[in-house]
This record gives sequence, structure tokens and C-alpha cells, in this order.
Amino acid sequence: MHAMTATMALLCTIPGVSRRTAEVILAELGLDLSRFPDADHVAAWAS
Repeated sequence: MHAMTATMALLCTIPGVSRRTAEVILAELGLDLSRFPDADHVAAWAS
């Protein structure tokens, strides 16, 4: 399975996250989250 497809499938398991929402999340953040030291930094970037 392609990394993008696998990540999108995983995101879609979150209640309220549709395929379109997963696409937007991936478009904004990408697959490489190494630039964020932790989840708090991702959340701060998104707000």
C-alpha cells in the first residue's frame, strides 16, 4: 500500500474525519512530520 493511501486510511479511522478531511490534512502537513517535535507543535501550527 502506498504511504499516502495508508496514512489516509488511518486518518479516516478518526471519528468525524472523512476522506476529504484526510486529504486536506495531508495536503497541509504532508507525510513527513519530523519538522514537528511533538503533537503539541502540530496542533499549534494548525491553529
